[in-house]
Amino acid sequence: MSSSDAIVQRGITDFEGRSLVGTFHPSPETLSHHGTPMGLGLDGTYLFATVRDDEGNMTSMVRRIGEGGDSVGLSLLHSPVTGTDFRVDPEIAASAFIGRVRQEIDSEKARFFGGKAYPHGDRVFGLTVTPTELHWSEGPHADLTGRIIGPGLKFFTPWSEGGVLYISRLWEISGTVRGREVTGFMGLDNAFTSPGYSWGHEPVSGNYELTWYTWGNRYEDGAVEMGHISSGNGHWGFAIFNNEGGVLARSTDVRSLVTKRDEIGWPLHISYWIDGEEWEWVAEERGRMVDLGLPGQRRTPNSEGQFRRVGEERAITSWMAWGETVPENGDERKPAPAV
Repeated sequence: MSSSDAIVQRGITDFEGRSLVGTFHPSPETLSHHGTPMGLGLDGTYLFATVRDDEGNMTSMVRRIGEGGDSVGLSLLHSPVTGTDFRVDPEIAASAFIGRVRQEIDSEKARFFGGKAYPHGDRVFGLTVTPTELHWSEGPHADLTGRIIGPGLKFFTPWSEGGVLYISRLWEISGTVRGREVTGFMGLDNAFTSPGYSWGHEPVSGNYELTWYTWGNRYEDGAVEMGHISSGNGHWGFAIFNNEGGVLARSTDVRSLVTKRDEIGWPLHISYWIDGEEWEWVAEERGRMVDLGLPGQRRTPNSEGQFRRVGEERAITSWMAWGETVPENGDERKPAPAV
């Protein structure tokens, strides 16, 4: 036991942020809003993507479907002027579907849908998912199809009164956004928490998390890699990566250092060590998502960048690395607080 461990008095169910990581078969049933795995309740289903058109213009979009089926709408972010921050498009936010999402699931596909299509209305949302393919439609605003990259990914982190289970399916996507042809990457995730907690308001993000990014790269040789990279205080952190062949990395031996922030507090560069191998996250010039909360205003300010091996020689032709840091938790690992 190190001296830093000895200072903190821990209970018998405090594991200092240690997580279990693994894979799962992404069957349609895993998207059900009616299950309680490990006694945990569903917080929500999250759809999020970053795409680029053939001129390199970047768009990110996110929709949350709550446990009861309610969806408060679509946030679509883009940079309206070259060199400026990512901003939520107010016209799309005002005209996208808001309301109760219905769900149909069988052994072949899961379907989520809401609203009415033209000529009855244009506020419409649809998501159809099979184990290998996906179609996400936001009426006139976006229409995307995708193929899954590897198996489903998952992690579980316990704390003294419960835990968090997070499951993820990662996709390479193409289609149209705002009338322009695009390609990119997408996550389709579910978060489960103990009763009385909600995702983002529980001890994992409150005490452990320092960084977390969902990333995807397509390289010049045609290879595709995707995954989640996270790091935190105590022993929290994981690298769960896929390629088209399946498993690329499953590790909880992760350390990070936020090496540079801008004058406001947005991260510009983060170094990672995964099983001793060095990777890095580098901020996108227009990747600050200011409308989703500024550093000091939101605990987890979001931004886009690129995640890659240090010394990677292949050119990256398409990428996403959307995520967050938690400035108030620090820039490098400390002993975990007692929880």
